[in-house]
Amino acid sequence: MEEKDKDMDKMRQEINNLGEQVSKILELLSMGKETVVVDTAQSSNPIQNTDDPIYPPGFTPYHMKVPQSQTTQHYVPTNPLYVVPPIVPGIEHLEAQAKIQDMGTNENTLAKQKLDVLEERLRAIEGTDVYGNIDGTQLCLVPDLIIPAKFKVPEFDKYDGSTCPRSHLIMYCRKMAAHINNDKLLVHCFQDSLTGPATRWYIQLDNAHIHVWKDLADAFLK
Repeated sequence: MEEKDKDMDKMRQEINNLGEQVSKILELLSMGKETVVVDTAQSSNPIQNTDDPIYPPGFTPYHMKVPQSQTTQHYVPTNPLYVVPPIVPGIEHLEAQAKIQDMGTNENTLAKQKLDVLEERLRAIEGTDVYGNIDGTQLCLVPDLIIPAKFKVPEFDKYDGSTCPRSHLIMYCRKMAAHINNDKLLVHCFQDSLTGPATRWYIQLDNAHIHVWKDLADAFLK
């Protein structure tokens, strides 16, 4: 019991650490997006020189008064204000930002997968205590099962829900041909041919509705 508590504490600590890593990754991604937004905002507002232009000696623009001592005036069109070209983020900068975001996304996905695995293991350990007082016959899909002597479970092609269910049933029955008339054994061993979502579907079956192999086969094809 003490070792189980230590394992649970260790997994809770790993879950907390992974949660902190996910938060840091999301924070880095947010900072990367803000950098791109700031650069884009600067490029949309070009800098203009608002100071008066420098005129050559003896030149006076038409909107300024000439001192009384000056007897001649020259009217020359003023030069347009010099406009600084907009600042556009370079290709290298954009590629670096994209790489940072991709790395953050990949690390976030891996961290989430590890977190899900740890949570599932933790639920499995805690479930031992939760269901410890329940009669085992209530959890069995086929109670009173008698496994034949020297019986060995065949090697099945695992079904995960992405292929044809009817084809999987055919292959399963051919593997179990020697015990095709033993309904309880067929129902019990069928879980060994499943994986992923299909296994979770099998666990959720109610033994009140599954009595013979045909009941399970019909439910599987629905």
